[in-house]
Amino acid sequence: MSVVKKIQLYAMSDNDRMVFSSLLSLLSFKTAFTCQIVERDGDIAVVDVDSDIGRAQADSLFGQVDLVIKISAQTTSDTTSSAGDCVVHKPLRSIDIIRVLELIEGRPSAHAEMPLSSDKSSAEQIQLYKLTRWPPKAVINDFAKGARLCAAFMSHELAVEKAATMVGVSAAQIELFLARCREYDCVATRLSQHSTIEHASAGAKHASLFSKLRMKLGAR
Repeated sequence: MSVVKKIQLYAMSDNDRMVFSSLLSLLSFKTAFTCQIVERDGDIAVVDVDSDIGRAQADSLFGQVDLVIKISAQTTSDTTSSAGDCVVHKPLRSIDIIRVLELIEGRPSAHAEMPLSSDKSSAEQIQLYKLTRWPPKAVINDFAKGARLCAAFMSHELAVEKAATMVGVSAAQIELFLARCREYDCVATRLSQHSTIEHASAGAKHASLFSKLRMKLGAR
């Protein structure tokens, strides 16, 4: 029987609660335990420390729960990691939830030093998503460009940032869309190797283009 980890959210806005819960639902299937959002008696506390109330709650919870995870949009000394806690910076992204899950699982985070805005799950891999079938109409109607999102993910395996650019929505909207689709078991994920050679080649092409432009404009 799977171990249940009870997560309680403190001082979080409704939007942050929705994003956190949706991303947790999307990514927690990879773990050996089950995550459950609870309203009381949680084992893990996730606290928004951007308010005095949140900071006070975080301080009071140390020693009372197994793990305190702070979230913040700030990077001040009050919101940086110290012994016994973890800080995740907003806006919340998939990589942040992976860090949270690794901490809950009790193993060192392989993503601690990665840029929080990155969609890569490691230095050499990137997470790709593809719909296996169309989600229910109710899901499609929840998003301004729901039909375009479905068409894009039905036709291609896409990373979050790539899909956001293709469809013309924010990355946060893409992640919420994928989380909703996962509720109906209609999205597949896989890790793809990230080609550094390809990026180097692309960089050389851009450099060549810039050189030609400078020459055309008479720059030295």
